[in-house]
Amino acid sequence: MTNVNRLKETFDILWQETLEILPTLLFGLLILLVGWLMAKLLAYVVLRVLNRTKNSKVASALNVDDLSDKLNFEFSLPVIVSKIVYWLVFLLAIVGAAESIGWTNVSQELTALIQYLPKIMSALLIFILGYTLAKFLKKSVKSITQSMGLGLGAFVSDILFYFLLVIIILTSLSQAGLDITLISSHIYIILGAFALILSLAIGLGSKNVVTDIIKTHYNRSNLELGDKVEINNITGTVVSISRTSVILETEKEKHIFPSDTFYSNYYKIIK
Repeated sequence: MTNVNRLKETFDILWQETLEILPTLLFGLLILLVGWLMAKLLAYVVLRVLNRTKNSKVASALNVDDLSDKLNFEFSLPVIVSKIVYWLVFLLAIVGAAESIGWTNVSQELTALIQYLPKIMSALLIFILGYTLAKFLKKSVKSITQSMGLGLGAFVSDILFYFLLVIIILTSLSQAGLDITLISSHIYIILGAFALILSLAIGLGSKNVVTDIIKTHYNRSNLELGDKVEINNITGTVVSISRTSVILETEKEKHIFPSDTFYSNYYKIIK
């Protein structure tokens, strides 16, 4: 009979403690439920507002779709912002629920996580904007070098892109609060040396291109399509003036002269 009484006393104590903690637990669950509903509602409102104002066009302007293809997943700016709002509000609700129940350690850890989120968001923003700028510069350099006839245009634009991408990643990681001082110092030295070598190679390789541009400008300033020209005992009509050549057409054939021929030799324009 003594054992039965002890068991009964144990259940009575457990029941009493449950009754004491139950209101606090229910209040914490209520805070969690209200926070979850608020998070869902605010995320929905933010998503609708951003879609209506067509903020997704901003994502297109920032090449977010291109970035998502590179990373093999799909997202849009309104969805990202709405998810951030949802989890921020929901985490605040979890902190409030943990505080009400008395789970101080849990609430402190979650508070530290919430305080760290702005660094993560700023690092992500730096990466997206930096990636966009790098892509823009890559396309610009490629177009300019191709228009100049520089054969290494695609290679140079790719090197520039990855050069900038490394700097962007290091900057983003630093903004996120990671200590990358030792790594970044070595990488910057390597990138600086590589940039110097590349600039010298481009300078030497583009010397002929610059010379050709000068010659072309000289020829175009003195010759016009349709002019009748005599050079090297050949008389013909100018039908083409390009960066590399001048084409004369006679009655029977066409003669292709290097641009340097008209730049360096005497010729006569027949009126």
